[in-house]
Amino acid sequence: MLHVAVGVIVQAGRVLISQRHAAAHQGGLWEFPGGKLEPGESVTQALVRELREELGICATHFRPMIRIRYAYPEQDVLLDVWKVTEFTGQAVGCEGQPVKWVLPDALEHLSFPSANRPIIQAMQLPECIQLLTAHTTLPPRLAGLSICLHTARALRDSSRLDPVYLDGRRVGVHGLEGQCVSNGKNQLRASTCSSLDALLQANQSGCDFVLIPPLSGLTQPWLAPDWERLHTWSEIAQLPVYAAGILTKAELEHVWQLGAQGIAVIDTLRGVV
Repeated sequence: MLHVAVGVIVQAGRVLISQRHAAAHQGGLWEFPGGKLEPGESVTQALVRELREELGICATHFRPMIRIRYAYPEQDVLLDVWKVTEFTGQAVGCEGQPVKWVLPDALEHLSFPSANRPIIQAMQLPECIQLLTAHTTLPPRLAGLSICLHTARALRDSSRLDPVYLDGRRVGVHGLEGQCVSNGKNQLRASTCSSLDALLQANQSGCDFVLIPPLSGLTQPWLAPDWERLHTWSEIAQLPVYAAGILTKAELEHVWQLGAQGIAVIDTLRGVV
């Protein structure tokens, strides 16, 4: 398996992408900069080296974002993706490749290798999600991404799909245990997964992201997350993963280091979003 370090470089709300040379494998497609690990090289060493060689910058602050295993007909690859938030130097195409800064929303309109699709989805999702319980009074306009999670009722009726909101607009659906059903074009699809089987089902059914609750489930969200399980499942998921329960933004850094996208917080119990 080819192990590749990938940098998602962000600055002032935009992300840097480069275009593959026409004669290269998948030539002409856009991609996130990076390259394969050399023998004896760590992922972070490879990341810093590749960004210096390709773009002429020195990455100084970065964190894990997502890991993607993808089987191309000619080779299996592991994309070790890191979000780069600070760097020195001016980014240019040192190897003659076109580079440009784009808004995250523009990524889905450009042509990327298939293995890059989960990265694009992760770029368009926030770090924190609100979980709206049955006791929440839904305001006319919400800030950011929210999921209407009627916990008690959902546990009694596993067929129920609850809405996903973005800035007060209903933009998708949320299901339980890998259930992932689209109710409209270009809508987000999410699922809460408390078992590995459910996680694999969510992955195969095309979910855009998943929520991983504490071992007790969301019936007892005040219990601490199982950090080891979150790390393992984030490695397996190949799509953005959120740690769900009673969490604070102070725990975001730890969640990121485990490979998760962010946190999903029950707002009626601890509003941090």
